[in-house]
Amino acid sequence: MAVKNQSKQVDDKKTWNALNFNKNSLIVLLGYFVILTILQQGFIYGVQHILNIVALVFVIKETEILFYSHSQNLDRAQAKALAKNNHYLLTALTIGVFVPYFTPVIITIMVGIVAVLITKLVFGGFEHRFVSPALVAIIILSVGFRISLSSVVIPNTFDTQIFNALASTRLFSNWINFSISIDSTATVWRLVVAGLPIFLILVFVRLLKDRSSLLLPMVLLFLMLLANYTLNFDVLEFVFQFEALFILLFVLTDRILLPKNDTSKIILAFIITIVAAFMFSNSVSHAVVYATLFALIMVPMMNQHPLFNSSNKTTKYVVNIGLSVVGIFAFIQAGWLYFGPQIGRPKVDVLQYFEEYDPSVFVQNLESSRLYNEDAYGTIQGVYEIFNTETSTIEVLMYNMVSDGFWGPINVIVVVNPYTDTIVNYYVVRHEEVQGAAYFDAQSVEDIIGLSIEAFNIPEDLNAGATGTWNALQLIVDDVINQYQNEEVSLNEDNN
Repeated sequence: MAVKNQSKQVDDKKTWNALNFNKNSLIVLLGYFVILTILQQGFIYGVQHILNIVALVFVIKETEILFYSHSQNLDRAQAKALAKNNHYLLTALTIGVFVPYFTPVIITIMVGIVAVLITKLVFGGFEHRFVSPALVAIIILSVGFRISLSSVVIPNTFDTQIFNALASTRLFSNWINFSISIDSTATVWRLVVAGLPIFLILVFVRLLKDRSSLLLPMVLLFLMLLANYTLNFDVLEFVFQFEALFILLFVLTDRILLPKNDTSKIILAFIITIVAAFMFSNSVSHAVVYATLFALIMVPMMNQHPLFNSSNKTTKYVVNIGLSVVGIFAFIQAGWLYFGPQIGRPKVDVLQYFEEYDPSVFVQNLESSRLYNEDAYGTIQGVYEIFNTETSTIEVLMYNMVSDGFWGPINVIVVVNPYTDTIVNYYVVRHEEVQGAAYFDAQSVEDIIGLSIEAFNIPEDLNAGATGTWNALQLIVDDVINQYQNEEVSLNEDNN
C-alpha cells in the first residue's frame, strides 16, 4: 500500500536548504543551552536538560506516528515514514529550545503533544502549518503551566527531586558538579544567556546562503527601532529575549508560514510591530510572541485576497505611502522627544501617580539642580526633584525604579524626603508577579512608608513562594540606599 502523504512534498530547493539549515542551527542552539545549563547549574542538571529534549523528540515522533496511522489507516512502518517526511525532528527541536532544564518531564510531554496537535497535525502536516509549534509551546508553558522561561524556580516534582538529590551527593557536589556565577542583570550576560553570539553567527551564515530570506526580519527590526523612538517601545527588551531572536531567525524566514510576496511581508512587519507595541504598553508578557501569532493567522487571507497580490499596484502604493508617513512621523516624534523636556514636557511624569501633590503648587523639575549619577545604579531609571513653587524649594525626591521580577518588570516609585532622610511614599506602578503578590498589598506598602533610608527594607515573605520577586525588590532597595549615601543626596542639616 502506498503511503498517502498527508503533507505535500517540498520540491523547492531553497526550501529544502532552509529546512536543513534550521535543523542544524537548532541542534547547535540546543547544545549551546545545555552547556550554559551545565556551567550555571551543574553537570547533573545538564543531564536533566538533555532528558527533556530526548523525551520531547520521542513523544512528538510517536504522536505523529499514532496520528497518521489512525487518520490514514496505515501500519506503523508507513506512518513512521510519513512522520519523517513531515519533519517531526525539526518540529521537536523548535519546541525543545523553549523547554527550561527544570521542566518536569510530564509537562514537557504534555506541551509537546498539545503544541504539535493544534498547530500541525490537525491542519494536514508540516506543509500546512499556520504558525510555528514553538510559539504555541511558549504560551502553553507560561500560561498553562506557569513556567517562566527566564527565571529559575524548580517545581517540586518527583523527577526534579531525584536530580536535586543526585546533585547533593558527594560524587556530583565535590567532583563532577560545578557551576559559575552569572550576573543576570549585566547586559553582556543577558546577551550570552539569550544566545545572541550563536544567533549572530547564524545570521552571518544565512546572509551568505540566502540573504533574501532576511527581508522580513530586517524590516521588523527597523520598525521596532522606529517604535522605540516614537512610541516609547523598549526595543532593548525585545532584543534581549531569546523568543524574539528565535522569531526573527526561524519564524520570519519560514517560507511556509510567510506571505508569498514582499509587499505582504512588509505589511506583516507593520502588524507585528503595532500589536507588540500595544501589548508592551500594557505590560503583557511574551508580547512579541502574541503579536507574531496574531499576524501569522492573517497570512492565509493575505495569500488568497487579490488586494495583496504582487501585481496589485494599489497595495504597493499604499505600502509606499505608509512607509513615507511612518518616516515623517518618526522624524517629528523623535524631535519632540528630544526637545519636549526643554519646552515643558518631562520624559517621565512621576508626579501623575500622587494625588496629594497639587499641580498648581508642585511641579517636576525638568532639569535637576544637581547630578544624581543614577546611571551608575542598575534599577534606577531616574531621580526626579519635585519643586514647591510657593516656597521655591525642593519638596521631595522621587526614585523611578525598575527591576526584573519573576514574571516580568517591577516598576515602583520611592518618594524620599531629603530633609528628614525618610521614605514618605511608595507607589507600585506595575508588576506581573503572581506568587509574590503579597509584596505589593496595602499593608506591605504601609510598612515601608515612614522608614528611614538606612532602615529601608522589604522582608522576605517565605509563604509567598517567589524568591525571584524578593530578589528583584532587594535590588531596588539596595540601589536606593547606595545611591542616597554614595551621592550624598541628603539635605538634612543635622548630617551636614
